[in-house]
Formats: sequence, structure tokens, C-alpha cells
Amino acid sequence: AALLNAELLQGRPYDKPFQYRHLGSMASLTTGAAVVDLGGLRAEDRHFAFRGLPAWLAWRSAYLTRLGSLRNRANTALNWLTSLLLGRDTSRW
Repeated sequence: AALLNAELLQGRPYDKPFQYRHLGSMASLTTGAAVVDLGGLRAEDRHFAFRGLPAWLAWRSAYLTRLGSLRNRANTALNWLTSLLLGRDTSRW
């Protein structure tokens, strides 16, 4: 973004075309189960796929890293922990 702003402020058009880069797919299925497929879209690209608890932990850690602030990360992790220990419906407690 900074490079684009510098180019536009100097009056030069930014003509570098957008290029999509597929980093992989991750899906959380249920508590303790997920699937992860890391790699490119083409068949000749290297792929790294795994499933189960390691994939679920990888998905959770990737999700936490994408949250903006440390406060959001801590709140989300605490919410996950209480849901794991007490269940999703805490109205009975």
C-alpha cells in the first residue's frame, strides 16, 4: 500500500498487474478435527496435506495470527478454552 501511495502521489501510474497466489486451504470440521492442504493450484506444485488434531491446531493458530490485536487474540483463545471445558451453552452454569 505504501508503494502504491508513493507512486500515485508522484503522479506516476501504478501498472503492476494483480497476481493471485494460492496459499492453500484450511477447514475446521469440529472440535479436534480439521483438514489442511497447503500448496499451489497447479498439479506440479508441491502440496502438504494433513488432517485430524494437528490440522485443527494449525487452523486455530492460523486464525489467531490473523486477528488484529493482542486483546482480540486473548479474548478469542479464552472463549475457545471455556467452550472446550464448559461446552458452548454456558447459560446452565
